[in-house]
Amino acid sequence: MKAWFLFCFLFVLSCSPDTSFRSLSSQEFELYSMNSASSSKANRENLEYEEFTLNEKKSLLDMLIVADTSGSMYHHLNDLGRSLSDLLHVISDYDWQIAITSADHGDHESYHQAQQKWKHHISQNSEGKFGSLMSLENGRQILPTRILNPEVRVYEDVFLHSLSHFESFPETCHRPPYCQGLLEQPLRSLKSAIERSSLDNNNLFRPQADFVSLIISNEEERAEDRQRATTADEVVQAFNIQFAELDKKFIAINIIVMDDNCLRLEKAQSKTSHTARIAHSIGRLAELTGGYNASICSSDYSSVLRKLSRHIKNSLENSILLKKHPVPESLNVQFHGDYQSDWELYGKNIIFTER
Repeated sequence: MKAWFLFCFLFVLSCSPDTSFRSLSSQEFELYSMNSASSSKANRENLEYEEFTLNEKKSLLDMLIVADTSGSMYHHLNDLGRSLSDLLHVISDYDWQIAITSADHGDHESYHQAQQKWKHHISQNSEGKFGSLMSLENGRQILPTRILNPEVRVYEDVFLHSLSHFESFPETCHRPPYCQGLLEQPLRSLKSAIERSSLDNNNLFRPQADFVSLIISNEEERAEDRQRATTADEVVQAFNIQFAELDKKFIAINIIVMDDNCLRLEKAQSKTSHTARIAHSIGRLAELTGGYNASICSSDYSSVLRKLSRHIKNSLENSILLKKHPVPESLNVQFHGDYQSDWELYGKNIIFTER
């Protein structure tokens, strides 16, 4: 996509729309923002100013895969594991790294017991659930790393073996605690992984890298206990708090049950998949971040993952991240020159698409 010359005015609804602006310099646009505590008169003292250059591609990309490890997911994880080259289809030129964690967060006990386990895993810096990263493997050889990148020898094989080691029955699983899940809650695991970014998960979250999450599950978030289910809004809030000072974008992509046809197929394929559900809560995370939801029932994972790869590239490269959260209804974008584009706001991220 070509570089655009554009400028943007942002003002909250309670303030006057009267603003002023200056001419743009090359590859910039200006953001004038009215502070919510400002008076209704739009004067220069009440305006905030930012400059942006669109299409300044970052070279770093961090990705976390949150894997539903229940027995009915075994063939889905194998399909994903065999498709790393498709997942990296158009983002392979990034300095990328990938980690994996389980969608079984582990807090099945009371809140107090869950907090004690959290503190134990943090203090011991040990492998466990609660959003911690899984050690990678090649065959059944456990590797001394939890981060997959191009420097890992035969990294495509490692990706496959690490995702497909989950067995259909917990008693045969050789990788506790990353075995068959008891209570799937990928949003909670993702939130915990983000909260641990300054602790034992710090190697995944590089300061200058954008972040992509990939949830793969045929269940809904904590479907058996919806009152304690984590929401997509809570995940986004945790990310914003953790990385408030960094210019870091967050794009969520999900491979989930999206409709009744897929739900019937999942339930028909395995006796253990009776808990399969349409993932409304998980799907909302993609909606909040400008991400993408794909069907877990697809017969062609290669095509699905290539589409996801293209969406990631477009969402990261054709967007800008505002420094403050705007009131959505108050945002007005004008383009410099004849070029026009559609755009949508996701939190602080404005994503542009060609008409």
